[in-house]
Amino acid sequence: MLDQQCVAHTFIKAGVYYYTRRVPKGVRHHYACKLISFSLRTKLASVASKRAQQMSARFEHVWFQLSLGNKAEHKGILDNEADIDVPKLSQALTYYLQQKAGSKSKNFTQSNHIACNAVFALAGDKPINQYQRKDAMQLRDYLVNKKLAGTTVRRNVGCVRTIINFAMSEYSLEMNNPFHNIFIEKQARTVKRLPVPLDRLLAIQQECVEIGDERRLLILLLSGSLMRLSEAAGLLQDDIVMKGDMMTVCIRPNTLRDLKTRSSERQIPLVGVARYAVEVLLCNKSTALFPKTVGAELKRNSVSAAVNKWLKPRVVKGVTAHSFRHTGRDLLREVECPVPVIDAIGGWVSAKSAGEGYGTGYSLAVMQQHLERAFELVSARG
Repeated sequence: MLDQQCVAHTFIKAGVYYYTRRVPKGVRHHYACKLISFSLRTKLASVASKRAQQMSARFEHVWFQLSLGNKAEHKGILDNEADIDVPKLSQALTYYLQQKAGSKSKNFTQSNHIACNAVFALAGDKPINQYQRKDAMQLRDYLVNKKLAGTTVRRNVGCVRTIINFAMSEYSLEMNNPFHNIFIEKQARTVKRLPVPLDRLLAIQQECVEIGDERRLLILLLSGSLMRLSEAAGLLQDDIVMKGDMMTVCIRPNTLRDLKTRSSERQIPLVGVARYAVEVLLCNKSTALFPKTVGAELKRNSVSAAVNKWLKPRVVKGVTAHSFRHTGRDLLREVECPVPVIDAIGGWVSAKSAGEGYGTGYSLAVMQQHLERAFELVSARG
């Protein structure tokens, strides 16, 4: 491990490393001072050592050329010393996506491009250490004025913040991220999602069974499984696994879509109408479970719009495809299903105690038991 004494031609001021070097007498007439000194913009000895070596090599090359009477650009070194290894936001975005986007869907790449393009339009494409707090506030205000929901504003600002944080870490930059901790009203323009009333849920399920096309089978699967719309629509036939007489679905990232969070990756049993929908869909000879709906890649917004358009005249205001998850959670509460089991079925992040982190979690048989009891309430009360 490097310490202060190991870093040649440096000194520390307020924890930051500074480069210092006396100008040789033979070339001193080219300079306005005898001593060169400037910040290396880091508190890390390893980074300071690398940058000091780079600066020494550049100075020694210039001084050698000057001593031979040759022309050499020496002032530019001092002019540019503050911009050591600081990428522009566009470069940071490209590098971030190169490292992170490999296992993710195109939606991940598009979201980051959209957020950064907004910054480029408002403040320009600059080295990341040249952005200021006012640039972050300008981005927030621009998104708010577009009447986007608070969660969407937070997500876009968060994309830019994460890209800059990643670049700061990778390039060992000592700087403040102006997009960090900026105030955003999370609840602004958010709509409270309502559960689907049980009588409406039963009528929707019956109509879906009668029509029996791919889109209605997707809605049927959503209504009886607690899956998110993108999780269900992006399933492959290989994601359906039989465990004896039990049909299960492996919700995992694939070529059609990624998942919302790490906890979203799970295996759950299918019961009732959800199992019926999948049994019908498995008769298709295709890789995807919903080939007509998804195509080559899942387009979440298009699928969501199509599903909600069909649901709208059949439900009360405030109910969407996502409401099926709310209904499912309420039904599991009604049968006194333990909260950790509910979270495991729905792919929610659970507030775990130290002990709950041990072991492999609840068995598929336990999940199946609670799901069957819960969805029996639909026919009983609907």
